[in-house]
Amino acid sequence: MVMAATAAAESGDALDVRAVYAGQRHFVWLTLQRMGVRRSDLEDVFQDVFMVVHRRLGSYRPDAKLSAWLYGICLRCVARHRRRAFRRRERADGLGLEAPSSAPGGWHAFAGAPDQRLDQSEQQAKLNRLLDTLDPEHRAIVVMYEIEELSCARISELTGVALGTIHSRLHHARRKLAQAARRLAAAGGDA
Repeated sequence: MVMAATAAAESGDALDVRAVYAGQRHFVWLTLQRMGVRRSDLEDVFQDVFMVVHRRLGSYRPDAKLSAWLYGICLRCVARHRRRAFRRRERADGLGLEAPSSAPGGWHAFAGAPDQRLDQSEQQAKLNRLLDTLDPEHRAIVVMYEIEELSCARISELTGVALGTIHSRLHHARRKLAQAARRLAAAGGDA
């Protein structure tokens, strides 16, 4: 179905929301995760993205890459979500018993000793704090390059951003992460 939505977009045929959803839902979901949307908010932001797609599908230019168009929508939805979340300042009152997204296979991946699990959890929390210092666009590029090990050329292709701009944003994000790590270490957070 990814091919059908992409082929329809490239051929200039009319796209409908169902085809975009069927063909691009995995890309949108991953993009939102890459941009730092919390697991508890993913479904809401995901729905927001497809609401915008539904409203704006008529403005999609068939000569543009569909993933790049969706990436821009994701970026704006995440920015809007962050502004709302900042004003809301919700507190999590649960115990946060979700397995970290980096743990393949869920809880069974944490079958080691309790101190090992605690260390992994602490490292994941530190990484998330550092990544949270970046804006969604820079965070997504860092996650795609450093964690998912995508090439800059592939990131450029997915996002519709020029290759030189990807290199520049990656450099800027790394510098910002290094500064945040130094601040965390100085505050006793051992980055």
